[in-house]
Amino acid sequence: MAGEVYDYMIGLIIVGLIFGSAVLVVANLSYVNLLYVDQQQLRNVALTALKSMLLDTGDPVNWGSDPNGIQRFGLASSAGGSFYVLDPNKVQRLDIVGYDKVRDLLGLEGYGFSLRILPPFNVTITDRNFDFTEQQTSIGFTVKVLRHDGRPLANAAVYPTIIYSVEEETTGNVSVKSSTASTRFTDLLGRCEINELLTPPEGGRIRDVIAFLRVTVAGIETVVDIYHGATNPSEVIEIDYGTGDNVTLRIPEEEYPFDQPNEADWVCNVAAYYGQGDVLDMYSGTQDTDKITWGEGYKTWNGNIPGIQSSDPALVIFVLSCVPKGLEGEGSGKGKGIGRTPILIVSPGPNHIDPEGLHFGGNISGPTVRIGRNVIISGMKYLLEMTLWKEG
Repeated sequence: MAGEVYDYMIGLIIVGLIFGSAVLVVANLSYVNLLYVDQQQLRNVALTALKSMLLDTGDPVNWGSDPNGIQRFGLASSAGGSFYVLDPNKVQRLDIVGYDKVRDLLGLEGYGFSLRILPPFNVTITDRNFDFTEQQTSIGFTVKVLRHDGRPLANAAVYPTIIYSVEEETTGNVSVKSSTASTRFTDLLGRCEINELLTPPEGGRIRDVIAFLRVTVAGIETVVDIYHGATNPSEVIEIDYGTGDNVTLRIPEEEYPFDQPNEADWVCNVAAYYGQGDVLDMYSGTQDTDKITWGEGYKTWNGNIPGIQSSDPALVIFVLSCVPKGLEGEGSGKGKGIGRTPILIVSPGPNHIDPEGLHFGGNISGPTVRIGRNVIISGMKYLLEMTLWKEG
């Protein structure tokens, strides 16, 4: 009798263990299934929103010229043609429309999203070496080309173009010159070295230098710039391409990188770079007509540059006559004062994305999904990546 009771108790314990394990397994499976359903729902919402964004022109179809009048959101070009060709004006004016407005127009109430538009591959620059003297200027740096996952890209073609400002010693006039270096190819680690020597023209001095790189992999290209010279104020300078060929240069007063002497700073040249080594002078300014003037919290310059929109340059070079902070005085060369000098400022063209990419949207919170598509903007290929999450 006692043995039967013992067997009965053992059986109950085993059945209880099996039942408890089954409950835990079922609960865990249910939780996993719920997570999968949530992720799949997020993915479906993201795919629908991204499809609408990339294939719809929006309403009106040319809202990029007047973002305040937008009724339906879409980034597709109204020119038609292939899918996933985006209107550069619309892309550049995302910040003007605003995150909340775009989210409402896409019907994403209760969700948050962010967009990244990236070059097709990453180009990084290391080991920079710029040496300025009165007789010549030497430039050296190492280029590394990588996939977005960090893997090196071998045999990428690197086309260097050196842009520099030249000041005539007798007249003080400034011109922008260019020099195209020989093509390099990356090795198995995705690297190559660039070393160039520039000699100033007779009667002139090289005052500032920028290196541009056009990098091509399997027919896909990107353009990056490497700035060096007397100073690097480009990070605090805002360039706005308005309607037509109107251009505004804006610098926050509290971050103004120049020491303004008695005479005002001014824009003395504007040139355009077209990605094939071609540089074209677009505008010549004077101290009387093109001063950078004080405004409300900014120093600004407004100009009209004929053809800046229609010629579609990859990058625009502004030459400012100024005295960089910390480099006052006479002389030239590394570590010496340079006084008033023409400084080169680089900006993406009116229809091009910044070489570092474009970021737009909210702050990520909670579980997300990420989807991407290859898109074409102004004839160049980019990766557009959308991240979506559900807001609590």
